[in-house]
Amino acid sequence: MSSSSNDVDLYLDTSSVGGLHSAISNRLQPSNSLLSVSPFPEGVQPSAYSYIQYENYSCQVSMALEERLFLSDFWRDGVAFANGQTSSLEDTVMAIERWVFQHCDLDQLQQLSFVELQEKARIYDEGKEVEAQWTMYLDTMDKSSPALFPFVEEAAKHTQLRLLFPYTSMNRFCLSRCTGYPYTTDIPFVEPLLDGSYDVRTHNGELLGKGDASESVSLVIANLPPNCGPAVRGTSDSCL
Repeated sequence: MSSSSNDVDLYLDTSSVGGLHSAISNRLQPSNSLLSVSPFPEGVQPSAYSYIQYENYSCQVSMALEERLFLSDFWRDGVAFANGQTSSLEDTVMAIERWVFQHCDLDQLQQLSFVELQEKARIYDEGKEVEAQWTMYLDTMDKSSPALFPFVEEAAKHTQLRLLFPYTSMNRFCLSRCTGYPYTTDIPFVEPLLDGSYDVRTHNGELLGKGDASESVSLVIANLPPNCGPAVRGTSDSCL
């Protein structure tokens, strides 16, 4: 967000106390001694952003440019469950308190008229995200990424892999031991080649081998870390 005079006029309640980070902190702290406000990631100005976390719940908030609007994302275990937008800073803080520090459920969060659940929120909340992700890829990847589809179809037949959380990154098919971001990076990924075969590599780029779909699945399974799976709820820190 820029620092034009128009922006200041839109957000007098934040600019007058040094920015959004301070404005949220001032409203949270008096009501609950557990509340803590952390700056947004390094390099981003706290005048327009704030990041609030308690245990495995978090919320990040930013301010729109052209109109007065607080934009919020509600996270749990490395997964975005909902988004909110409202012109009211007080309503934003109330939502933060309800989600981050009271650990309300999705129904309670959805009672706030300015909050909308993500499409997959219920699936994650019920612990069905691994199977849902596999099903989505099996149903769509033949069209969205046909070069990867034969591998995915073969991998889905193997329990060791089917219990892990699948995701794609830069035309690579990856597997994680957790279902939230950041994902684990100790399982080989697969990258399609022009001849229809696949490279199987570690996340530091080491080539483990190449082959067709079946051979590549065998390579991935042979290089799984010990005690691998099923994928657990949370981020890579949950798997340390």
